[in-house]
Amino acid sequence: MEQFEKVDKLVEKTGVSYAEAKAALESSGWDLLDALILLEKEHKTDSAPGRYVSEPGEPEGEVGAEYVSEAPDRGREAGEKIRGGLKKAWAFLTKNKMTFTGRSGDPVFTVPVLVVIILLLASFGTVLVLALIALILGCGFTFTGPDLGKDGLNDAVNAVGEKMADIGNDIRDRYNDYREKNGDTENRE
Repeated sequence: MEQFEKVDKLVEKTGVSYAEAKAALESSGWDLLDALILLEKEHKTDSAPGRYVSEPGEPEGEVGAEYVSEAPDRGREAGEKIRGGLKKAWAFLTKNKMTFTGRSGDPVFTVPVLVVIILLLASFGTVLVLALIALILGCGFTFTGPDLGKDGLNDAVNAVGEKMADIGNDIRDRYNDYREKNGDTENRE
């Protein structure tokens, strides 16, 4: 094989420039395999770590050497990361719960956060209006579970619930005042 063909082959295999390929070949006595190994040691190649083996019966360092990758399978690693992330998301959605409490603070029903998210995605406006009405009527929501069962989150939800209940009480008081002024004395609380 001519020197030019070896330079061309080395450029094709490694992605280095013609000048770098020629310099590597010259410093390795025009041995293609040695030049390839030299470039890999200098981290100039596009290829992942690995080694070259010749076919049986073929002399060492010939162009027909086959590359055997020793790099980790990046596609498998990415797939494992995605699966791990999906498992964490599934655990978050199923292990954390939302409890709906009545006016007295007693739990009425508990559902996984997954159900709440599905309902929000299916009908955001309706769920939001129903939640606001429930809060105005003095009902509440609490979260339990390894991720959402924190005091800070429940304190924030309770603070919003108390404000909404105050709004509901104010509306009820105004309605009762209106009824008293107009002669309707029947009290409906």
